[in-house]
Amino acid sequence: MVKSALILYSKRSGHVSRYHLRFKSYTTKCPMSRVDPSFTVGLTMEQVKYLLSPLPVSGGCTMCHIVGITPEAATLDQALMGNGPVETISVSKQDIQDIFQKLTSAEGNQVDLVILGCPHLTIRELKNTANTLEGRKIHGSVRLMIGTSKPIHALAEAAGFVNTIEQAGGEFVDICISVGNPLVYLSGLKVIMTDLSRAAHYIQRMTDGKVQTVYADSQACLEAAIAGRVQ
Repeated sequence: MVKSALILYSKRSGHVSRYHLRFKSYTTKCPMSRVDPSFTVGLTMEQVKYLLSPLPVSGGCTMCHIVGITPEAATLDQALMGNGPVETISVSKQDIQDIFQKLTSAEGNQVDLVILGCPHLTIRELKNTANTLEGRKIHGSVRLMIGTSKPIHALAEAAGFVNTIEQAGGEFVDICISVGNPLVYLSGLKVIMTDLSRAAHYIQRMTDGKVQTVYADSQACLEAAIAGRVQ
């Protein structure tokens, strides 16, 4: 079966990251994406997760290969099957900033719900969350919802992270924390803050803009949940 394959390649150029995208007919069961390791050097597993997880949201990519890591994509040349790119698209920091702003539709500092975990939080992220929340309390006007898998939740519970987060007022779910979260559709809920690009995208789209979003890093989200407002 022949479908389009997306090959994502990164090349550092000064302060601008350039993504070289190549579309090609390829014998495969699904669209594929490949990432050059020069972009992922120094990134944690969590950062790579957030880099790749939005691909199925708007790009229709259900598989991603990292050049130099994935066995069948040992080199960029192998990933490109010996051919040059058919099309090159450059993405600048300004492009990224524009998308960042697009994912924030709310004005002012109001926040009703903070959600983390789309994709699900890892054990390291739960540890960091627990460290931030230890000895502190979520503001009475805000709910903090955290999505993680049942096995990771069990590990976090054994490590004491779950207790720390729940003592602070956080709540756990094991579903997709954005669209799958019924709280998104409750009347009176106006602003959701999240560190998840695909969550912000889905919330805006699935609520027809009725629920506004604030997109920020996880630390800013937690501080807003504690303060009761966007800092």
